[in-house]
Amino acid sequence: MGRTPRIERVAVLDDDVQFIRLIERALQAEQIEVQPVTTLDLDEAVRVVDETGCQTALVDVYMYNDIAGFRLIEKLRAHAPTSAIGIIVTSGAHREVGRHVPFLVEHRCGVLLKPFGIDELIAKLRAGAVEAAGEGRAHIARAVFGAVPRLSA
Repeated sequence: MGRTPRIERVAVLDDDVQFIRLIERALQAEQIEVQPVTTLDLDEAVRVVDETGCQTALVDVYMYNDIAGFRLIEKLRAHAPTSAIGIIVTSGAHREVGRHVPFLVEHRCGVLLKPFGIDELIAKLRAGAVEAAGEGRAHIARAVFGAVPRLSA
């Protein structure tokens, strides 16, 4: 069994500065650097994630009174340098996340619904945040629904 790669830098894309500061304090104890990204400009957000070498992005789907996070995820996946980073949706918009399960599966996103424990976040980061193909659907379904519903092919 191989060693889990160490996460050194995480982007937090959220409009809630208090949430970002909480994540910074928690991950500092794990020696993980946090790159806060609060811009309304999605192209700028992708540029920051790219240029700072973040290995994982925590993305709130509901920012600035809009569901911009889904568009941001599309842009991160479409931009070659950020297309393979881990993405974890960190959102309190439970219904909106639930409606977008197929999107999240397609874009290889993990999910942590707010409020979540710091231990849960650290465990997801240590596990690589996003599971490989095959386990991805079950992973997201568990996060959104609490169980793995039967998904038709």
